[in-house]
Amino acid sequence: MPSSGRISWEDVRCYSNLFSRFQRVRWRAAAEALEGRAVELTESRWERWLDAPIPPPAFGVISGNVMPSFSKIGEPIQETHILRCFTCGECSSACPIACHRNVFDPRALFRMIHLGLTEELLRSPALWLCLECNRCTDACTQGVDGRRMLRSLREYAVESGAVSPAFFSCLETSNRTIYTWLLNDIDDLFRLNASHQDECKERAYG
Repeated sequence: MPSSGRISWEDVRCYSNLFSRFQRVRWRAAAEALEGRAVELTESRWERWLDAPIPPPAFGVISGNVMPSFSKIGEPIQETHILRCFTCGECSSACPIACHRNVFDPRALFRMIHLGLTEELLRSPALWLCLECNRCTDACTQGVDGRRMLRSLREYAVESGAVSPAFFSCLETSNRTIYTWLLNDIDDLFRLNASHQDECKERAYG
């Protein structure tokens, strides 16, 4: 950080861009965990995961033979008032990680529920990216409880067996890895920018 303790607008933009791209890494880490694997990152893989978009179709699912019954999940979902949702996008506008539609977009997730694609959601990496910050629920003028809905889907994914028993341990291990890389990149971002600003001052005041 600059010695003045202030962060420039350019620094903020750089950080925002990094955080946005990091959601791709989170998606891929969740996808690996759904397959029962924890990620092992090299520098080249880290850069590739940051830069490579998640290919369509949006919210691609992990293959599996699980065909759960949705009789148990139907009532909890209805209690979230999902039928009031007309996908206006208020939730996505408020969501801090809705940076890339193919990675995580609350509006698209809720639309999938409307279309009866609940089974696909149970095996989608996107389901496990929600931070449960409740901003989607707070922003919704129709009173849809998006956070509760995604939590209900997560709980049922575990109960129905759509998620491997190894999923959570793999995801926890992966998160330790990817967040370490993120923090290192943030440190480098502000350190490099601070050094650049110091160099500019030296040239100016020589």
